[in-house]
Amino acid sequence: MKLGKICSLAMAKVMSIHYFITDEKNLQPIIDRVLNTGIDDIICVRIKDVIKRIISGDLEGFKRKEAKVLWRLSGKEASIFDTRIWPISE
Repeated sequence: MKLGKICSLAMAKVMSIHYFITDEKNLQPIIDRVLNTGIDDIICVRIKDVIKRIISGDLEGFKRKEAKVLWRLSGKEASIFDTRIWPISE
C-alpha cells in the first residue's frame, strides 16, 4: 500500500470519515484488521460502484458530469468512461 493511501486512511479514521473511495479490491480486509475497532469504522467503496449508483439514480444530485470528474480524479482515462462506463446516448 502506498504512503498516500496510508495517510488518507489515517486522516479518515481520525476525522470519523466512514467511507473511503478506492479501486483496491482487497483493501477492506486490511482496514478491518488494522483500523476498524467498532468505533468510527471505515467502509471501502469502489469508484465503479459509486458511478453505478449515480447512473441508477441512487445518489441524488449527481449527474454524468460529476461522475466523470470523480472518474478522472481517480486517474482513470476519460475515453474508458465515455465508451464503457457511461457512454453518451446518440
